[in-house]
This record gives sequence, C-alpha cells and structure tokens, in this order.
Amino acid sequence: SLQGLRNNASAESITLKECSYLPESEWHVLLTLPSLQKLGGFRESFSAGILSVLSAKRRDRKIIGKEIVKWRKAAKVFPTEDKLLSSIALAGETLLPDRKGALAICDMIKLSQRHDASDVSDLYRIAFRNSNHTMIQTALEAVFLQEEILIPPSTLLAVSQSISVADEEWARPLFEPIKNTTLRVFCTEVQKEKPAAWLAQTLHVLYVHFNNPHALVPAGFQTEEDTKTQLFQLLGEGKLPATSALEVYGILAEEHISIEEENARTETNRALISIGLSLFENSMRDEALSRLIKSIGKAADSTWSRARLDELLRESMRVNPDASTLLAAVAHSHASAGRWLEMEQVAFTISDIGIRDACLEELSDFLLESKLSDKSRKALSLLNGLQDTKKRLSRLSQLGQQDVLHADPVAYGQLLTLLIEHSETQLQVIQKAISINPELGDIRPSSLNAPVTDREKRLVEMALQQR
Repeated sequence: SLQGLRNNASAESITLKECSYLPESEWHVLLTLPSLQKLGGFRESFSAGILSVLSAKRRDRKIIGKEIVKWRKAAKVFPTEDKLLSSIALAGETLLPDRKGALAICDMIKLSQRHDASDVSDLYRIAFRNSNHTMIQTALEAVFLQEEILIPPSTLLAVSQSISVADEEWARPLFEPIKNTTLRVFCTEVQKEKPAAWLAQTLHVLYVHFNNPHALVPAGFQTEEDTKTQLFQLLGEGKLPATSALEVYGILAEEHISIEEENARTETNRALISIGLSLFENSMRDEALSRLIKSIGKAADSTWSRARLDELLRESMRVNPDASTLLAAVAHSHASAGRWLEMEQVAFTISDIGIRDACLEELSDFLLESKLSDKSRKALSLLNGLQDTKKRLSRLSQLGQQDVLHADPVAYGQLLTLLIEHSETQLQVIQKAISINPELGDIRPSSLNAPVTDREKRLVEMALQQR
C-alpha cells in the first residue's frame, strides 16, 4: 500500500516491482507527493500523467523542459489514458511562452481531434486561455474546421464548456457555426468505408448540449437548410446505423419547430412522424417519437402544438395501440409548456400501470419545483392516483414533510383526509406541520366519502354536468 507515503514532502522517486494494477485509492496518493520526480515500474503513460501534474503544480520548469518530450511521446501511444492530455497540457502551459510548451499543448489538441480521449475539458480551458499564442490559436481553429475527421464527443463537449474563457471577438465566429459544421462533416463521414467510431456519441452531444442558447451564441446554434436536407435524405435512405439515425432524428425534431411558416412547419412535422414510425422499431421507435413530442412541446404556438401532438398519437396508435410511453412523453410536454390540466388528463389515460405511476411521480416532482401557488394540490392529485399502494403512501408521507405543503392549508387538509386510514403516518404529518406552521393545528380531516383532491372534485362536477 502507498497510503504510508501520503503527503510525504521528501519523496522524489518511487519504484514498484510486479505491479500490474494500482487501484485509484492508491495512485491518488502519488498526487499528494509534491517533490515526486520519478516513477518506476509503471507504464509510461501513467507516469507521464502523474509527473506532469506534479511538476506543473510546483512550476518546475527545469523538470518539465527535460521530460515533456517523453511525456508527449507517451500520450501519442496512449492518447485515451485518463486525463493524460489535460495533464501534459498543464505542464506545457508552465513553459509558455516558450515554443516547447506551445508544442506540447498543440500536440494534445491534435490527439483530442483523432481520439475520444477521456475528460479533455481542462485541456481546452488551458488552450483557450492561451489562445493569443499563434501556434495554439492555429491548432484550435483546426478543431472547429474538422477537416480530417468528425470531432470526437468528449472534445466537442469540452469546447462548448471551455470556450467562454477565450477572447470573445476571436471565439464567436468560430463557435457559432460548429453545430452546422459538425452535422455537415457527419454527412460525409458516415459514408466513408471506415467512419469514425464515435458518430452517434458526437451527435448525442449535439442533441443534448447544442439545442439551447450558449453564452457566446445567445440566439442559439443554427443548421443550414442544405445540411438539414442531407440529413433528411440520409434518414430516408435508411442506411444510417440505428443509434446515429436516432440522434439525427432528434436533432431534426428540435430544429423543425423554429420554421416560421406554419404550413412548412406542419409538413416537416408530418414527415418526421412518418419517418419515426417507419424507420425505427419497438423501444427505439418510442424514443424517437418521444424526442419529437418533446420538441413539439417547445413550440411557441400552443394551438399548433396541441394539434400536432394529437396527430402524432393518432398515427402512432395505428402502428402500436399501446401508446403508454408516448402518452407519458406528451404529458411531460404539456407540463413543460405549462398546460397543467392537459398534463393531468393525458397522464391518467396511460394504460400501462408501471409507466403511469412513474409518470405521475415525475410530474408531481416537476410541479413541486414550479412557482405555481397551488402546486401542492396539483401534486397531491397526481400522487393520490398511484396504483402501487405502498408507493402511494410513501410519496404522500414525503409530501407531508415538505415546507411547500405547510404553506398551503387547503393541500394540508386534503392530505390529512387521504391519510385517515393511516393514523401513524397522519400523526407524523400533523406533528411536522404544526412545528412549522402552528396555524395548521386548527385544520381537521374531512370525510373520505366525498371527493378530496382537486382532480376528484373536478371529475365529480363534470359527471354532474353531463347528467
């Protein structure tokens, strides 16, 4: 064990024999040794990662200048070693503005273009904050152009997370078109005999992280019409790997709601519904259509959004009558748009009990995070609908311990009534509530023979009106 060496200020060299594996808890000890300069018995890439970080921390330009070429060579052999590229870049930064330091950073950038290296966010923070160096600036610009190969997912994510530290005037024109550039390169890459192994993963980063405004791109990332046409063509041909097709579909789904002309937007929506139903199967079809549903819910035109959601459900039920997964997605879509009544109505139409219960729980959590004045009552209506009785009692009990309930006397009274048959739990709720808000001590439960929650009362009123 290396634990005895922790924080040893004098240890300069360590050699382990016949050590094929070192657990993380052990090798992290090495990072606490400020004077460490030499490691024996370890693979070169591991030693390079540890020693480059320690040398950079103590700003040991002499050791870094002597060893950095060796570290760069180790990185070229093991470019995906955990945090290795970032560690060597940190050491290289210590040598700046010396050319040897810039070369090390540029090498690490180039390796991150060709390999899906683990956690390169620090590498790009280092590169962007030194982007005034001509060599580093040129290396970074090549990342955005993607002339050799599609950008790996870890690199794409690191760029988006780190670019804000760069000079804005230089960075913005490079960063604004990155989504379109990546998609355009994907269209070419996917048709190669040996495309990059990370096609779907890079597209997933685009789908998750590039559909919202960025500090440098407040208007949001745009995709050119020619690029979208190519993507639709690739989907229509049905030749994409399934995982890549799903990510392309999600990206196009997000894009289509920004089409200004309503007829064109509707036409594109129907094309996406048709592709989703014909191209994908089973759970992947549900996932694709759920992504489309999520995007429709973001549309500014609520009337258009409702109509498109209804049409999607009608068409999907012709393929699979059990639309439970899609109904759950629609309920979430209504919730995101603040259409609370429709959210509730759709959620309770889900036929699969497991999916319905999960959906009701998720929606109640979503509601409790909102700013609605009656959010406790709305959440109570959903949780009372859980079919799993143990889960229902547990969630009602949890709600009874939350401050948000204690601020709503009506919801508190409803909860006490729902807990009439569970006296122990009811007592716990009462004790907690009174300790927070003594005025609630005057509230008593009503009868279970009458409707209790807002939803139950609304259903009774509707039934009476229909008589």
